[in-house]
Amino acid sequence: MKTQRGAAEQRRQYFNHPLELSKILIAERLIEGLSPEQRVESVQHLVQAVVAGGKTPGTDLVDGKDPD
Repeated sequence: MKTQRGAAEQRRQYFNHPLELSKILIAERLIEGLSPEQRVESVQHLVQAVVAGGKTPGTDLVDGKDPD
């Protein structure tokens, strides 16, 4: 059972990677249209999100519950 969960998590990460990369690229394009002051703060938020694994509060919940 533990091995199956590990395999499922790896599969989920594999298929989510292109989606996460797409979100980062879209954010970069949107940031280009901001003023220099807004750009600095937005880039900082983007970097923090990428370093945190792209997770935002509540996005790792399934039906309001932690999937694990």
